[in-house]
Amino acid sequence: MKNSKSNFTISPGKPLKKPFKYPDKNYFVNTGFYFAYKKVLNCGNFKRQQVLEKVFISERIVEIPFMIKHLSVLPLAASVLDVGCMESPLPLMEAGLGFRVTGYDFREYPYVHPGMKFERGDICSMPFADKAFDAVVCVSTIEHLGIGFYEDPDEIQEADIRGIKEMRRVLKEGGRLILSAPVGRKQITTHSRIYDIPSFQNLFRGFSILEQKFFINTRPAQDVPNWWKEAAAAEIGHIDDTSGSVVAVGMAAAVKDGSDGKD
Repeated sequence: MKNSKSNFTISPGKPLKKPFKYPDKNYFVNTGFYFAYKKVLNCGNFKRQQVLEKVFISERIVEIPFMIKHLSVLPLAASVLDVGCMESPLPLMEAGLGFRVTGYDFREYPYVHPGMKFERGDICSMPFADKAFDAVVCVSTIEHLGIGFYEDPDEIQEADIRGIKEMRRVLKEGGRLILSAPVGRKQITTHSRIYDIPSFQNLFRGFSILEQKFFINTRPAQDVPNWWKEAAAAEIGHIDDTSGSVVAVGMAAAVKDGSDGKD
């Protein structure tokens, strides 16, 4: 079985032999956990050993369960488009749950599954037919469109809105869009947009929102790991950060309605 637009073949029941050369030694898959280690001298055997120094928990820890929750209502073998999936484990999870998954990103995706195919390209101009998918998953991706930080085309005016329109186009009537993005004071940094509550909800024109949730990155003390606290929409307006790490995240599941997605 050929994995679309990729350079390898999946042989059911047979092990893969180096199907993909990883982009670089620093490549990772964002599961929600980051571990930092340091080497210390073991005075018992006078050998240096690696010990865990600190843990950071990213927004994926709340995003992934939210996505799975809203995909779980779909029938088995439903078609799912996962956009911006390059560093995400979600396409593999979706395929493992029995969905027919298409991963789509401007960069190559280095993992394979018999229930998944992958294509490369611009999210603002996707090659798929109208009304092709039962669901579209977009995890922490829409905020990067048009900025060029991840090698995608930059300087595209309102690229995030264009990307949403493309996702809506390829969704079937009644299909689900499940999306997350950073929220706080509205701004554009060197690598992403941060949406305030009105601009976040504006992404869902032409959709009926089923559920939305907001979470804030919380760390009560420097010597303990962070965690993500659910927050009310009113709390999000006080978030103002350009550090590069996501401080607050918004998530929503919505159904494509019969409107044209315009005001």
